Amino acid sequence: MNRLWLQLADRFDACAPRELALIQASQLDPDAASRQEIARLEDENKRLRVALDSEQALFVPPAQMAVLLRELIAGQQGLELLSLKAGNPEPLLAQKDAPIGLFRHSLDLELRGSYATLAAYLAHVERLPWRLGFSSLSLRTETAPRANLKLILYTVSLEATWLGL
Repeated sequence: MNRLWLQLADRFDACAPRELALIQASQLDPDAASRQEIARLEDENKRLRVALDSEQALFVPPAQMAVLLRELIAGQQGLELLSLKAGNPEPLLAQKDAPIGLFRHSLDLELRGSYATLAAYLAHVERLPWRLGFSSLSLRTETAPRANLKLILYTVSLEATWLGL
């Protein structure tokens, strides 16, 4: 019987390191590296989202763009609005199935007034606290001092929807 106990003790001693190794291996997280990478990417995403939100705040919201431009025209004596048309939103950074995109919203504007009035209007638009981009500008003189100004202004946003006319 003593010999049997010794054999069992030897077997137990032989199994103990393997059992310990198995227990330690089961406690390791095979997805630890993936979890760390996900956490890093989520932090980077938050940082980029904050930066993008702060940049977007500098642009006129698309829903307010037409109203703002109309108010500027109404406040400028001698300026007549001939047409105002919204363009289709253009994707700038949108990718198929992407959770976020960047869109350009444009307005085609045609105004009539004297050169000085039109120049004053453009200067006023440039002094706005928000950014408005100019993608096209043309001036045509009919009969002095009247001239027609055609311009395309744009803003950017994270939304593809155009709410503003």
